[in-house]
Amino acid sequence: MLQAQSGWFHNNFERYQDWIPVNDKSVNSVPAASTPIDYAPDAAYMTMYSLGPAYAGWLLKKSLPLLVNLSSGMLTSSVDIWPSMDALNAQAWEFDDRFTDAAGNVYACDCNFNLAEGGVVQCVAASGAGWSDTEFKPGMPTAGVWTTLVRQYSFGGGVCQMISASLGGQSSKISRSIPVPLLALKWGANQITKQFQIDEGSTGQTYGLTIRNNNVAAIGSL
Repeated sequence: MLQAQSGWFHNNFERYQDWIPVNDKSVNSVPAASTPIDYAPDAAYMTMYSLGPAYAGWLLKKSLPLLVNLSSGMLTSSVDIWPSMDALNAQAWEFDDRFTDAAGNVYACDCNFNLAEGGVVQCVAASGAGWSDTEFKPGMPTAGVWTTLVRQYSFGGGVCQMISASLGGQSSKISRSIPVPLLALKWGANQITKQFQIDEGSTGQTYGLTIRNNNVAAIGSL
């Protein structure tokens, strides 16, 4: 018998102006000097800034409810990014889409874009801590130009796994990723949380990363 198919989606997270900044050692061993956020008056985009010091980092997060809970399926996350010139001197930008089951356990569909290595998409390392390079190395984005990042993950059976990614006009299937087990964090049940993290490089320069068309969707079995 075929299983019932269903899905959920949330588009344009940038229109919300109540994102929560997190700036402590749970995010980065070097907290940021401050956590400035700029919301566009027309809600068309949002910008998060890094003001140093060197190797500092902080993240923004926003959670929304899910109307259905899928047992397995495919998640697609997309976002347009517009980096300032100095943003290309950053160490990394992290893009996370984390959703919970009915018990509050977390599927962590996480991704790290490592600029210090020249523009490499990274997945969660086999140890479960830190990052591991995938085969997708699209290189550095262009400062002052909108570029779309898309990631796809399979999920189900208590694990999720990155299966493809694209940046601008380049795309790749991802085979060097591992299944990431559910995280027993006991967050709120049946919700999706978007997280963006910016990490400074050795220069500790001020820069901004602007975001728009910040969307996520999933389809699968109930």
